[in-house]
Amino acid sequence: MLQKCVRMLIRLVYKNINLSPTLPILAPNRASIAINYFFFFRYLERIWLVMSEIIQKLNFRQNTVEQVHVILRKEIIDMLLHPGEAISEKELCGRFEISRTPVREACLRLSFENLVEIFPQRGTFVSKIRRQDVREDHFIREALETATIQFAARHLTRKDKENLSEILDKQQICVDSNESEKLYQLDQILHKYLAQVGHSDRVWNVIENAKLQLNRVRMLTYPMAGYMQIIVDQHREIVERLCSGDEEKAVAAMKHHLNDVLQRFEILIKDYPDYFI
Repeated sequence: MLQKCVRMLIRLVYKNINLSPTLPILAPNRASIAINYFFFFRYLERIWLVMSEIIQKLNFRQNTVEQVHVILRKEIIDMLLHPGEAISEKELCGRFEISRTPVREACLRLSFENLVEIFPQRGTFVSKIRRQDVREDHFIREALETATIQFAARHLTRKDKENLSEILDKQQICVDSNESEKLYQLDQILHKYLAQVGHSDRVWNVIENAKLQLNRVRMLTYPMAGYMQIIVDQHREIVERLCSGDEEKAVAAMKHHLNDVLQRFEILIKDYPDYFI
């Protein structure tokens, strides 16, 4: 019975990896059985090699999709790709030197995040910014970030204060040198740091996922005259209130900071009517 099962497995191996099914006939003696087991394990080894190659190809494809997704996501949030702009699969294939399949998978991921819209027979377009989404994102962000500020006010260490002060100094340098992109990155770093005081990355991940559309709006506010300095001044007030242990005023400063974006949002709708729906 064992010999019959081995023979069936070996024939199945041959059938699936296109090897010749010719094997020594299994015979009821030790030498023949040893030879057959030798061939059997050789073919198992071949199967393993084939499977490893398949896994490597799948991993490469997955990594490629992830890279394209991350790059396009950043370009959309940074407003390098404008709302309503068409995304050409052909151009992306040439740019990343890949086939259409990973490009389409990356775009599908972006559609799940409401960053692109896919229309059959028409193509893929950067999603316009929905006004209701921005207001909902703001509601979620304010609720979470004011809660983290309350916690941070009670648990801020001396080292935390030093780190926050260093971030603020770097932000001011960005304002003085008019480096808006770097300031945006440091803006994210500051808010992330405050959210992570006494918490895990999970809290910040929830906040970050809830403010995708807000981030696009935020990028439009940076060119506004004097706004970069306003951002840093608001950050400084938040940190100063935290460092002094004034929880109530720290929360109020954070609310003021977050609401400022929402107020400027109404101005942006008038300045960029084609970007919003």
